[in-house]
Amino acid sequence: LSVLISTLKEVKNENSDFDLNVELFDKTIEQWKIYRKTKAELDASVVEGGTMYPLFYASSLTATTKEKIESLKNEFEIDLRRYASR
Repeated sequence: LSVLISTLKEVKNENSDFDLNVELFDKTIEQWKIYRKTKAELDASVVEGGTMYPLFYASSLTATTKEKIESLKNEFEIDLRRYASR
């Protein structure tokens, strides 16, 4: 995820046509990280206090991160293709 975020910011720096408000983008990522943590706590709460808690928590973090990566790739697909073809 961090590599993709860095790449998107790099695309913005190199392409003035790429419409990305980096400040707001960073804010959405920070808010999303809070959501991801809270969702992991919720998903793991069914086994709270047990030995499976860390597994459920980590699995939720991983799944939510993968979803975010795919979402960002889809949202910025055209811009990422243009950048990659340079």
